Amino acid sequence: MKNSKFLFVPMLATSVFLFTPSTASAEEGAESTADTNTEENAENPQLDDKNTYDGQTSVQQPQVSETGSEDESVESAENQQFDELPSKTSQQNNPTEETSALPGNNSDSDNTVEAVEETTEALDSSEEAGQGISDGPVDKESSADDTEETVSEKEQDHDQKVNTADAPVSENTEEESAANETTVTGEENSDDPSEESLGDENENRDTPDNSEAKAPVTKDNEETVSEKEQDHDQKVNTADAPVNKDTEEESTVNETTVTGEENTDDSSKEVSDDEDDSAENDEQKNDTETNASEDDTAVDEDEKETKDAGIHEIQTLRLSSDKSIKMYSFDTKAKNNKPVVTKAQYAARFTDGKHSGLYSPVTSSEGVSLDFMDGKTVYITQKAVHDGTTYYRVHKNYEGAMQGWVKEKDLRLFHLSDSRKHTKDYAVRRDNEYLLTNPWGTDEQTVKRLDKYDTRLFRAEDTLNLGALTFYYGKIGDDYGWLADSRLKAASSPKVTRENYAAKLNTRKNSGLYSPVTSRESHSLNFLKDKTLYITQKADYNGTIFYRVHQNYDGAMQGWIQKEDLDLWSLGEPKTHRKEYSIARKNEYLLTNPWGSSTQTVKKLSAYGNSLFKAEKELDLGVLTYYYGKIGNDYGWLEETRIKDATPVVTSARFAARVDNGNNSGIYSPVTSKTSKKMGVIEDQTLYITQKATYNGTTFYRVHSNLGGAMQGWIKEKDLTLYRLTNPTNHTKKYTVARKNDYLLTNPWGTSYQRVSQLSKYGNQVFQAQKSLKLGLLTFHYGKIGNDYGWIQDNRLKEYTPVAPSPSVKTVKYNQSFNQVLNTQMNLRSKPQAWVSGGGWRNATRSEVANFLDTSHQTSETWMYTFLDLDRSQNIASSTINSKLLNGKGTLNKQGSAFLNASKTHGINEVYLISHALHETGNGTSTLAQGVRLDSNGNISSSGKKYYNMYGIAAYDHNAVLAGARYAQQMGWDTPAKAIVGGARFISQSYFNRGQTTLYSMRWNPASPGTYQYATDVNWAYATAQNLRNYYRQLGIRGQYYTKHIF
Repeated sequence: MKNSKFLFVPMLATSVFLFTPSTASAEEGAESTADTNTEENAENPQLDDKNTYDGQTSVQQPQVSETGSEDESVESAENQQFDELPSKTSQQNNPTEETSALPGNNSDSDNTVEAVEETTEALDSSEEAGQGISDGPVDKESSADDTEETVSEKEQDHDQKVNTADAPVSENTEEESAANETTVTGEENSDDPSEESLGDENENRDTPDNSEAKAPVTKDNEETVSEKEQDHDQKVNTADAPVNKDTEEESTVNETTVTGEENTDDSSKEVSDDEDDSAENDEQKNDTETNASEDDTAVDEDEKETKDAGIHEIQTLRLSSDKSIKMYSFDTKAKNNKPVVTKAQYAARFTDGKHSGLYSPVTSSEGVSLDFMDGKTVYITQKAVHDGTTYYRVHKNYEGAMQGWVKEKDLRLFHLSDSRKHTKDYAVRRDNEYLLTNPWGTDEQTVKRLDKYDTRLFRAEDTLNLGALTFYYGKIGDDYGWLADSRLKAASSPKVTRENYAAKLNTRKNSGLYSPVTSRESHSLNFLKDKTLYITQKADYNGTIFYRVHQNYDGAMQGWIQKEDLDLWSLGEPKTHRKEYSIARKNEYLLTNPWGSSTQTVKKLSAYGNSLFKAEKELDLGVLTYYYGKIGNDYGWLEETRIKDATPVVTSARFAARVDNGNNSGIYSPVTSKTSKKMGVIEDQTLYITQKATYNGTTFYRVHSNLGGAMQGWIKEKDLTLYRLTNPTNHTKKYTVARKNDYLLTNPWGTSYQRVSQLSKYGNQVFQAQKSLKLGLLTFHYGKIGNDYGWIQDNRLKEYTPVAPSPSVKTVKYNQSFNQVLNTQMNLRSKPQAWVSGGGWRNATRSEVANFLDTSHQTSETWMYTFLDLDRSQNIASSTINSKLLNGKGTLNKQGSAFLNASKTHGINEVYLISHALHETGNGTSTLAQGVRLDSNGNISSSGKKYYNMYGIAAYDHNAVLAGARYAQQMGWDTPAKAIVGGARFISQSYFNRGQTTLYSMRWNPASPGTYQYATDVNWAYATAQNLRNYYRQLGIRGQYYTKHIF
């Protein structure tokens, strides 16, 4: 634009005319405008603040520059000559206002048209950006590579000094102060004592290096970013979330410009910014780079932009074929009402005096009262510049909700760093101070006075710097809050002492379980709830008291619990206590631990019946006394009210005993007697015990000097040797004496004081035993020998073998010859049968029939039982029959009474009946013996009634089972007993009444051969006689009466 000529003509008070050559590059104008605006703001950041205060534009006055004075004024428009661009008056109450211009070529600022050209472009740029007019000339050499500075570092330093005058002073360096805020502006107090030093610092920072200037930002791009940031700001303002804690590198910069300006030292970021902006601004760039002669679309775009900024094109003047100028009307009242929002991070307190109020949103025309926050420290997260006024977004609490926006002039600001993780324990140094709700909180921002806490331990979690102070956030007691480092000191090691308590957890919320005691993290106590705990140690950790707890008495340590989480009871040391107690309250429980809860039980006391509780030790717990001991097979604890002094627990017992040699305790009567008597003669006798008593932990036995005799008293268990003694059982058997030099005794295992007579006195008399018992490993029999009764050990006796009388044999002759009878048998239609050794029946041979028919050779014991008279009862006891003959014999088992009844009713030998039934039923296991189910028609049916046949009566060979069952049905034999008695009646009527009273006569019928024969088996009589003989042997008797038929 060096070849361009401009004409600036003042118009109305609120308007000016601008003339620009149409060939001038729009891009060059935009870059120049951005450069000018940036450098003007950097030099006088408070100018806009005053010019737009209360929404009014102040009257412009001459501005001091390096080449002019305050008295110089703007010449008339007709002269078209300008010594300096008219500017707004600088702040009169700002003693540190800078008057020097930025470095550049200032010599021609009074007379060159180029200066007017640049000033005009700066005016355009300033109005578009919503900024005030520049204080002085700017470097006309500025190019598109120069960057825009949003805020002057000089003003930033000044702001830090002023705002921290009455607060903790930041110990940061000047670089750190500059990093705290990059866009801060505000009024300066002329009375501030820090003014002088602040001015010095500003002097050092009024000429920033142009080489570090940021790249220009086009107007549209800047507005677009601002709108985005403004939208973002509205969202942030309504959030109640904590401030993002940046990394250490990011936290050094407390405030960054929201419009997207980057670090001026990073050349790579300049390129990145241009690339980021290019996507949105490509079309605008193309338009601004196109000259006025191109299509109307580009012109329309330019006109739209200028109208938005209050600039209106009036006329285009063509100077030549390739040059022209445009004339514009510029409304100086037009303003950009979009606030520029940047990040900021401070603590703040309100200045004294009247305040402007709280604005929400920042664009509000009027503020509301700040009284509800007065007297409090507030916290700042953002800064906004709106219409030249600087605001700060305030939060009533650190990390609390946003309250609104406050003008900079109403605040005193203090450096505030990001919070950092800091886990460490401290002890409280000054008890008269307060735990704060916020860092550097006032007396209206307190939690509780520190001496109100039982503990002096503060457990820090985070830290931050506020000015020159350091604050820690953490927990003390149950409360969280902030404390300055001056209120704290390093925590000391825990002091551990020996303690002894029982405890239970408080029902309210607790702090958890710590292990070790210095641990900052606790664990859940849920597994210890509803249990009694046991304490062995106490730890004082900087005023916080912990107790070491055990889940079980004498059990493993679980960890440490804070004192306030426990209810404690004194616990004494255990003492030995050996005594037996009866249970007083059986609905209570044996406990695993003293004062155990419902989760610390062994078993309900009622489960132990009358068992005594054998105490071994006792201890005191609070005002209670507990005993530890054994009941049944379990060990545990019982409180004294659950037990009572023991009464003797008496149980039955059966022993033989003798008193041990040496000293003894004597005999007690009753067992609860405190004194005993001498035993006397019973010390040398065998004694017999019937009861056992446990009393006060001592076992006694009730003794008798004779078995079944009178009780003598109670003797302690330790004075006796015991032997197992069974109850006597019946034993009727005859014995002869084997060792005649022994004695008949009054009692089993009797001593020399318990004898009747020597056995030699009784000669060869038989000892008839009546009962017997076992004593230890010995067997004793009680019975009679001669006229005396007594006891003899079994090894002094031997079995008695009686001398059998000679049998009485009656002979009866056949009325036919042997051959006649043999021929009759061989000629029968039902031939005599013989058993085949391989199984099955066949017709017997003549010689086989002759062998069993001829009695002349049948003289042995077995053959003789075929001639035994069976029509006489032996009167054998049913119990003897059951035990010796029928035991384990199927359905015949325990049917001795039925056989005895049949024998006596029908006059039949019971041994024969038993032998006959066992033979026919296969020892009680045949189908007929087990019973056959028949329906009412005599047919086999699974749902029919059972019928029994014990002697095989009518069990014909062609279908023995069905025939025998039907006969039993006809006779009504529906039980085994009925079949036994009814079958005996059949035998008596069918055979005995015809004289067939022997096995031989029943098989061969000598009186009428070939008729009424019981069986076809030629061996039947002999086989049955073998069983009969065996049964007699088992009974220990012999048959006496026989009838033998001869030829």
